Amino acid sequence: MGLKVTLNEAWTNPPRRRLAGLARITNDQGKVLVLLSGRGPSWLLPGGMAIAGETAADAVRYQVRRKLQLHVEVGPAIAIDHVTANRAEGTVEGINIVFECGELSTAQIESITLPLALKGQGPEILKYEFMGHEELMENVPQWRRTMAAEAATVTRVGIPYLQDGKPVSNRAA
Repeated sequence: MGLKVTLNEAWTNPPRRRLAGLARITNDQGKVLVLLSGRGPSWLLPGGMAIAGETAADAVRYQVRRKLQLHVEVGPAIAIDHVTANRAEGTVEGINIVFECGELSTAQIESITLPLALKGQGPEILKYEFMGHEELMENVPQWRRTMAAEAATVTRVGIPYLQDGKPVSNRAA
């Protein structure tokens, strides 16, 4: 099926993959928070790519804090999306993990602050909205719809997320 490597090579020189952590954050009506990316534009779940040595849960905490000025509690993983490489677009294989991050209070929603545009660039995030299932299906790009739908319909029961065999859901960033 793929390239054959020895077990030792698989541990010491694994294939290049991207890891991302995304957040399912809701309002008091159960609608899911999505961001309109200035780089697409398309509607996406909050979160982003992990850097070397960072877990997907760490990436969620950092990216939500950076993009929205919110601190979230990272709960269980509720959807895991293995994204295959796309040679035509030059993208590598990746794993997107969606975490349950709870419901925001009215005060938290009112405190959301989007990042300023960097000099010479447009804004990273144009705006945010809370969307129900039907709105997600109409607005989220095709390649993200299933993941967004899973995030919209989950009932706060999920897959535990572990690092080195220990729960990391609420570990300090």
